[in-house]
Amino acid sequence: MKTIRVVLVALIAAVAFTSCKKEILPNPNPQTMDDLIVKADFSWKTTADYELTLQGPANRVVSVMEQDGTLIKKCLVVANKPYKMDVTLPAYASTIRLQYNGVAVDLALDSKKIVYSFK
Repeated sequence: MKTIRVVLVALIAAVAFTSCKKEILPNPNPQTMDDLIVKADFSWKTTADYELTLQGPANRVVSVMEQDGTLIKKCLVVANKPYKMDVTLPAYASTIRLQYNGVAVDLALDSKKIVYSFK
């Protein structure tokens, strides 16, 4: 029984010590941009493009803003007709604010094509 415990402890110790290996980085201190090693699927883009389709019951101006209130675009929405626009936003943005007829609406940027109808 004692030998089984010793063998079991030795086996666990062997697995524990061999499973941890330090990852060796190809170039840990790059000096120039050419020294950087970047994965092929890495996106350097800092913006995201969205297509907004807006519709409302009356002819009104719609203000499209960032969450902090910075104006991105203004457009005239004609009553009951869809209006499409392309908007480029910072990639980190998760919502936008629409202001129509004195009412502000926050929309989640969960799709590249967003459709919204004002009431």
